[in-house]
Amino acid sequence: MGFVDETIVVALDVPDAYSLWLDYEHYPRFMRGVERVEVIGYCRLRWTARVCGSVASWEVEVVDHIQDTRLRWRACDGRETGDVDFQKVDAASTLVHYQLEYEPELWGVDVDALRGCLQARVRGDLEAFRELVEARV
Repeated sequence: MGFVDETIVVALDVPDAYSLWLDYEHYPRFMRGVERVEVIGYCRLRWTARVCGSVASWEVEVVDHIQDTRLRWRACDGRETGDVDFQKVDAASTLVHYQLEYEPELWGVDVDALRGCLQARVRGDLEAFRELVEARV
């Protein structure tokens, strides 16, 4: 199993940062390689993304959703689980903590390439999220 753990501070209060993160269908705006995220049912999403040069599609179930605090998910095929936590830094800033556990064998790409790809992607996605947030304020 692989693991990615990244944190960033964004210049937006917790409720607004959390609300922006919950806008699943806009993930391609700040997540590199994500082509589409579709809401296909209550707490269920279908992702389509480029991962290490290959296009993959998988379904995710949101398994924990605590308003303004946490979003936790798991892929229905077992390829990944993750969570994003939101913590108040001050009245106008939020710490966003993103953790992803993944099963390299289930992704169908080279294990070492996947590790580097996911680590860089999560870091880049958080930085792009911060840019999106800060462009809105």
